[in-house]
Amino acid sequence: METADRYRAFAEVEAAGSSAIYQRTALAVAGDRNAIERLDALPPAKRQPNLLFATLQFLGGPMGDPEETLAYIRDRWDDISAVMSVRSTQTNEAARTATFLPIVAAVDGPVALIEVGARLACVCFPTDTASATTNERRSVPTTHP
Repeated sequence: METADRYRAFAEVEAAGSSAIYQRTALAVAGDRNAIERLDALPPAKRQPNLLFATLQFLGGPMGDPEETLAYIRDRWDDISAVMSVRSTQTNEAARTATFLPIVAAVDGPVALIEVGARLACVCFPTDTASATTNERRSVPTTHP
């Protein structure tokens, strides 16, 4: 799959209905020849939309206005590509919490989560939970840095 097609598919399948900002940004990147050429210079595994968007957020880049985001990509590509080259994403971790989300959401009161394994700490800051099946949202007070 070509990089532009990958970003377009991300917008239409992954981000549609769940993140308007990611959807707009992915479509803008897909349609920007300069951004695609820069991404194509990276190894294929480093071209993924989630990695670009996480890198933009990591560097404090703009994510609300696609034109500002594209300008930031042009202006700060050296920094962006340096981060993307050494970082990676694992997007399936949050999905694994879906099995216990209904139980956690039904608890009336504080919930303690016990971390098992080094990677679990990356996704266990449940300050807000949501279920795509029920469309219910519930805030969960936590104390973390």
